[in-house]
Amino acid sequence: MRIIRSAVPFLRFAAFLWIFAACNNRAAPPRPIQAAGEAAAAIAPPVIYSSHVAVLFDRGQDTAFVESALEGIREKYGLFESQGLVYPILFPGDFQPPRISLLPGKLAEIPLRALVILDAPEGTHRALARLQDTWRETGTVCPVIAINPQGELLGIQSGSDLVLDIDIDELQPSDGGRFHAQRVLMQILEYFGVNEYTEWQAAHDPKADAEDLLYQCGDGWTTRPFVDKDTGLRAANHFVVTGFQPKKR
Repeated sequence: MRIIRSAVPFLRFAAFLWIFAACNNRAAPPRPIQAAGEAAAAIAPPVIYSSHVAVLFDRGQDTAFVESALEGIREKYGLFESQGLVYPILFPGDFQPPRISLLPGKLAEIPLRALVILDAPEGTHRALARLQDTWRETGTVCPVIAINPQGELLGIQSGSDLVLDIDIDELQPSDGGRFHAQRVLMQILEYFGVNEYTEWQAAHDPKADAEDLLYQCGDGWTTRPFVDKDTGLRAANHFVVTGFQPKKR
């Protein structure tokens, strides 16, 4: 009897250990399932670019448009300051003194994939000519695309690979074509975000490039060659876009 009584505490302790082990081995409740997209976004590092697309904004044309475009670019592609894709240049704010002729110096140390010009300020054609001279001397290849340029068009055409005029006459005055220009700009960035300039150079055809960009971001559009009113000459790389309706995203 004494032996049985002395064994009771030991049996109680052994039972306690068995229950504790069983609780610990019980399956943990399942974790909430994370959507594949959320998981990828959580672990995907930001894209770091070693070469960039410079975008020249004429802030004097439409401040709201510039701010909206920069916000969209920052979210999707990142800015140069954080090793993102886009190197934004604001005229006249980034130019001291406010002279567009300073543009070549601002781009001298930036490895470029492309240069996009929106609402080119007066005198941009001269800055472009200097840039093209420098690039020829150094063997640099940098596609130039101008959207809704102002000023001296012949010089812009000569210094650019592709020029697009989004016809604003048939658009609502409150829009002024800026939203459409922003959609086209984002599609250009989409292209150069995954392609180096060598692919552009190998396949460059102005009309095909224009139609491909527009097909990706809009519907209902038509293109026609730009015709100089004074000379009647058609530019091989300058197109007027009419009937543009942005695709629904």
